This record gives sequence, structure tokens and C-alpha cells, in this order.
Amino acid sequence: MKAKRRSSAEWWAWCGEFDEVSRCAPLPPVFVVLDLETTGLRCSHHEIIEMAAIKVEVGKDRHAAFHSLVVPSKRVSARITQLTGLNRDMLVRDGKALAAVVPSFLSFCEKLPLVAFNAPFDRMFIEAACERLGHTAPSASRWKCALQLARRAWPYRKSHKLTSLAADAGLSIAGAHRALVDCQNTAHIFALATRVLTGA
Repeated sequence: MKAKRRSSAEWWAWCGEFDEVSRCAPLPPVFVVLDLETTGLRCSHHEIIEMAAIKVEVGKDRHAAFHSLVVPSKRVSARITQLTGLNRDMLVRDGKALAAVVPSFLSFCEKLPLVAFNAPFDRMFIEAACERLGHTAPSASRWKCALQLARRAWPYRKSHKLTSLAADAGLSIAGAHRALVDCQNTAHIFALATRVLTGA
């Protein structure tokens, strides 16, 4: 099912909720939470079909966001469409070429710390895209993994899937597996896990 587009009121409500969580957590003052949707797991064969990021400024009640669909060169499997709600027709109609999206994405991220839920996965695809397009990829030292933090913060959980963590934290999982929704939930889990691990 296609993710519901958030209204301005819903977006700023999310910002307010995140500020409540982040206020007590010792987070970087500014960082970028990012998420990709892809056609599969291998960057050598599969493609990015959606990129999203939120530039979080701790203590502020508004956070800039980046979002773009990406036109794939190959088909999108039924499994990926079922998972994300994205199909090739939609991506061709509403998306942009990867060559146009990546430089805008890198510019949005600046030189800030990057947070992703499964950071090695997103990093792998971004590095492959940068290499293919002739851009400098973000350095390894900039990446932080919210999944790794969650496993340390809650080691006895049966599941550390983002949807499971988000649901148990009382977050909405409507539109899960769409990049911007996953960014929002990743930001919350990153802040909560940081607070647990630091005792803040």
C-alpha cells in the first residue's frame, strides 16, 4: 500500500514528538538521518529507488527533509512492490534519474554525521552510487548505526526490526518501508537508544 503523504500538521507533530525524546539524549547538535529503498540487497546488481533524509537540529522544532523517488533501469519485483508500495510505473512517472538525485542528496547531507538504521547497507549503496557517478562518498567515520545501538540498548529483545522497535516505542508504523517514514522512526530509535546507553 502506498505510504500516505504527511500533511504539514502531521510533519510538525512528528517534530514535536522527536524533540520530546531528544531533549534528554546527548546527541550531536546537528545530524542527518537517512534511509534508502532499493530493488534488492546487492549493490552490484540492485538499484536505489527512493532516498530520504531528515536534517535534525536538536532543540529546534522544525527539521529540514529531503526526499526523492529514483527511476530504475530494471524492473521492480513484485516482492519489492508489495513491501514498499513502489512500482516501476510510479517511479518512472514521479522519480528522477539517480545522476540527478545523488548530488542533491550529498549537498543536503553536507559534512554532517549520518545515521541510518542498518548503516552498512545504506552506506554500501551510497558508496556504489557515488563511485558509479564520480562523486566522493561520505567517509566511514561519519556513519552511525541505529540498529547497532538498539541491539546494545535492548539486548534481550526477540526482534530488533525497525517496525518492531517503533511499534513498541508507541510510534506509528503506517507507511513503514517508505524512506521518509523510516527516517522518522530511525531518528526516534536512535535518540531513545542513545539515552538508554548513556543513562541520560
